[in-house]
Amino acid sequence: MIHKPTLRQLTEDLRRLNKEIGDLSTSTHDMIANGPHRHLWGDVFDVDSNGELFATRQLVNAEFSAYYARANKVKRLQHDRDEVEKALAELANKPKSRRKKPLTEKQKAIRQAIKKTLHGIEYCKSLVGIETCPEWQENGCPGVYTNAYKDPEWRIKIQQEKHREAKKLKRESSK
Repeated sequence: MIHKPTLRQLTEDLRRLNKEIGDLSTSTHDMIANGPHRHLWGDVFDVDSNGELFATRQLVNAEFSAYYARANKVKRLQHDRDEVEKALAELANKPKSRRKKPLTEKQKAIRQAIKKTLHGIEYCKSLVGIETCPEWQENGCPGVYTNAYKDPEWRIKIQQEKHREAKKLKRESSK
């Protein structure tokens, strides 16, 4: 089974790679600027005899080899970082699947009334056997929709509830 990395793992990998790249880049720069043969990085060779020149060239070659080894490692790390960033982007753009909750009896009744294009008191009469929200009832709303619809305050709430459900219904039917 292939293991897919999580967002947390990818983020930690990205942080680690950025740190390694920064550390290597800094140490390589320090090696060039502060190395024992920093004056030899240019075209100037300041030596007295052929033996010293040869030894110096060997040291310079070793320093160049170390520099290129670090530079290649930085390149590999940057490539790895690019791959991690690409995986993060794919993970971020992946649509999240949502589990669809089953409709309640109240939602089913409201949707049936919407499909029948019922309005006003006729809409409320179609919701026989369905009580208003318990939160509304705590605030003084009658338990029966037809009685609640007669009060202007609760009429607005009922219309808003119907509108919200109608929007959900329309969104689901357009998929």
